[in-house]
Amino acid sequence: MRKGTGNRTTALRVAAALAGVGEVVLVDVASEDGGEWPADVPAPDVALGIHAFRSAEVLSSLGCPYAVIFGGTDVNEAEVFAKHPVRGPVMRAALEGAHACVAFSESVVAAGEALGLPMPGLMVIPPEVGVPEVDVEALEASAPALAALAPQSYALLLASFRSVKDPGFLLSAWRQAWKSGLTGGLELVVVGPVLDRAASSPGVLATGPGIVLHDCVSHGAAMALLANARVLLNTSHSEGLANAVLEAAALGIPLALRASASNTAYAADHPTVALFSDPNEAIAIVADLAGQPNESSMPAHAASGESREALAYCSLVRGIAGHG
Repeated sequence: MRKGTGNRTTALRVAAALAGVGEVVLVDVASEDGGEWPADVPAPDVALGIHAFRSAEVLSSLGCPYAVIFGGTDVNEAEVFAKHPVRGPVMRAALEGAHACVAFSESVVAAGEALGLPMPGLMVIPPEVGVPEVDVEALEASAPALAALAPQSYALLLASFRSVKDPGFLLSAWRQAWKSGLTGGLELVVVGPVLDRAASSPGVLATGPGIVLHDCVSHGAAMALLANARVLLNTSHSEGLANAVLEAAALGIPLALRASASNTAYAADHPTVALFSDPNEAIAIVADLAGQPNESSMPAHAASGESREALAYCSLVRGIAGHG
């Protein structure tokens, strides 16, 4: 799993939650065309697969009890079944054979039900803050290099250009607001590769005063950008909670999130999170935050064995192991 990807962040968070249960081994077997368990890695007693679509074949072949953790590809991109007529049935078979399934939110459950996906032993386990790869010293050391990537004061949007993440939602309105002096002096830095041309037309990608676009940066650079941002924006309209939101929360960065089902559910448990439904509302939130003292810091709420998420995963694995 490449450093900085959502799958890696999820895997590290779940592995940290399971540290008290037994030895946890992370193995990257995910593939859209199937995959194989590495010959040099002992077979597990219990397996958790992240992304049913990509881990299904390996999970079905292991011969041990397993659970499936749903990812966005599984429920938000129904076209995968049309594009992969073979992989779709493999995924369904793996779900049918699972001892349990995990969704991060009720919105993921609803999307899966709409697709008619099997969900045996369904558990909803909301993700909690806890990012093992946040290195405070490295972030402080990287601060001087930020001048090449971002202005002095900025709002940050970390999102690949895909329709589900909808980064273009803000850009046109932001350009106008910047010209009118309505962004509180903050520029908008957008970091993410172009993965969907429909979500990245020339008009969407056009830069201008007040907006800085980066295709890809290293994970360390992305974390440095995040640690020094005045606010993190999220414009996704139908996906599970973005890992960038958890990373920002771990760093104490203010959050302004589009009112999707997952973001709304997260905000219900975190009263300081600001939600918006339209671009102008988002810009007003950013301008308000820009006028407040910058008090971001590293709060002490990394994942631990006492978190609700950790307790839920430990219970899940112990229950699955009992069926072996």
